[in-house]
Amino acid sequence: MWSASRAYRSGVNSGVQALVSRRGRLHGPVDAALAELGLRRRVVGTVGSLPASLFVIRDTDLVGLNTAWGRPLAESLGLVPFEVPLPLPPLSLGMAWHPRHDADPAHAWLRGAVREMAARWPADGPGSAAGR
Repeated sequence: MWSASRAYRSGVNSGVQALVSRRGRLHGPVDAALAELGLRRRVVGTVGSLPASLFVIRDTDLVGLNTAWGRPLAESLGLVPFEVPLPLPPLSLGMAWHPRHDADPAHAWLRGAVREMAARWPADGPGSAAGR
């Protein structure tokens, strides 16, 4: 889904966009899908995480890509979701932690609980109709 600020303009490639990228990359799978249609988007910067991007989008005139997993936060921030009108590859979800937590029983329990909870949700995320 697209999350848009108050200045969202119609069309996938008409808004100035912020991209979520831990490595600061300005291109990704969305750009490849747009290129196949002869379209492109104007990305002006990157943010390191999805939650951070939603706050940037809320407080600017930027448009950004969101996932069904982030929909509840986007809506709680007053952002309006729009379906992505492109066929995109699935987004994988992963966990990372410092090696010193490998043997920590509480941390191992938490990782297991997160895995179990994520396995219960449908592929399109916890905010989907199937995940409610």
